[in-house]
This record gives sequence, structure tokens and C-alpha cells, in this order.
Amino acid sequence: MMAVPELSLMEKTGLRDPELVATRYPHEISGGQRQRVVIAAALVGTPELIVRDEPATALDKTVEAQVLNLVSDIQKDINATLIYVSHDLHVIKSMCERVIVMKDGMIIEDGPSDDIFNARKTDYCKTLINAIPRIEANGPAAPTVTSTSAYLQLDKVNFSYASHTDLFGKGNRGAMALGDVNLPITRGQTLGIVGDSGSGKSTLAGFIAGLISGHNAQIMLNGGAVAGVARHRDKDLRRRLQMVFWTPVVVEPDPYRRGDPGSSAETLLRADKTSGAIPRGGAFGRS
Repeated sequence: MMAVPELSLMEKTGLRDPELVATRYPHEISGGQRQRVVIAAALVGTPELIVRDEPATALDKTVEAQVLNLVSDIQKDINATLIYVSHDLHVIKSMCERVIVMKDGMIIEDGPSDDIFNARKTDYCKTLINAIPRIEANGPAAPTVTSTSAYLQLDKVNFSYASHTDLFGKGNRGAMALGDVNLPITRGQTLGIVGDSGSGKSTLAGFIAGLISGHNAQIMLNGGAVAGVARHRDKDLRRRLQMVFWTPVVVEPDPYRRGDPGSSAETLLRADKTSGAIPRGGAFGRS
């Protein structure tokens, strides 16, 4: 039987009867329920860095607000760093004090949320903001900065997906997905990443989470070098850095969205809390 803290966390994400949900498998619960289980699994180990890629896509607006508030509360409690990747600019404006705008794999604007939404500089950013309904909410106040040094530092991130792969696994580089991205993020900051489809948002998030190989960029976390690929990172680091995907479970062999129909919700939460590792065969919504 699951411990009270895990059940409480599941309940706080809006899951009714968490004891029952914990025994169920992915095909036995809805997409919104699967998303909430994945969010609870990412938070159960009290991570220091949370990367959220379209975190509320499968949720209705009431539950979305509930879950976003929960993440914000936990962030404040443990002084975690949050990175939001989203097409929903309402969420970005209401949740993030800093925003970067990406286009063709490059950062073209970077600044406080209010500046990005009210005093954008580039035509691309103006078009992006003007294409959505009027945003009423004000961004959150900037956190108290206790250190000027970067908690997460990315240097010279360049990456192109292979255009094709031969029988020996070798491929030619295709179009650029990320181009010379340099990004410092302070501890406790909430950073929003926006841009249209194909701008490099999810690629950058996957790069931080260790889902992308084939690059020579440097990643520094709290002053220490971090291996680029998740499987080369130790268990404690994998616990400290969690990612929430917008697709909670699928069965096709997509490296971003591998799922394990044989893992219950309880299996997923227990694995994340005890080791930061993923159950054998994968875990739904995690890679």
C-alpha cells in the first residue's frame, strides 16, 4: 500500500480516490488522470529542477489551475527552479517571471515576463503575442535572488536531428534544431520558453532533461558538470532533475514518449521517490 505523502500528493493534483488510481494501469485511467499521475511522480522526490513540456494540455481549466498552483507552492517550499515549455501564453504569463522566445532553434528575445508581453522588440515576438486573445493576468513578482550565479548554465548548445540513419546507426545531420544557445538560470527562478511549432522549445527541454545525445555542449548544474544523456547521470541527479511531458502515455517507440502499459501508477511513484530511476521497461510519461 502506498504511503500517505504519495497519496496526499496525488490527491492535491486533483485525483479522486488516489488509493484506487494507484492500483490502475495506463489504459484504465483517462488522459487527464495519467497526466496528473505523471506530475505527482515528478514532484514526489522534491526535485530541485523541474522541466515541464506542455504540462497542462490534457487537463481541463479547473484542474489546470489547481495543478499549476500546487507546483508553484512546492517550488516555493523547496526553492526549485522551473522551466515551462508551452504554447499557452496565458500560462506562461501567469506563471513565469522570465521568458525566452525561440525561433529556428535560437533565442531571439530574453527578459522579464512583463517586458516580453508588453514591450516586445522583434516582429516575430509581436506577431506571436498579437495572435492570442488579450492576456489580462500579470506575471508573478520576481523572486528574491540569493545568489547572482547561475544554478543551471547551458553553453554553446548546437544540435541538428539526423536527416536519415543507415543500418549501422550513422546519420547525416539535417536542419538545425538548436543554434548556439547560451542560457543561465538562477535557483528558484521560473523560466517560460515560447515559440511556434518547430522553434526548438521541446528540443531544448529534452536536452536539459538528458533525452538528446549527439552534442558537445556543456551543461552545468549548481556549479558541477552534468552528463548530457540521462543514462549517464547518477540516480541522485536524476531525482533532482525531473521532466513532465504533455503526453502521459503512448505505446509507440518514440524516444520522447515511451510508455510501459505494464506499470501501475504506484510503480511509477515508488520508483521516482526511492531512486530517481525509471522502472524496468520504462514508465508512462517518462523517458
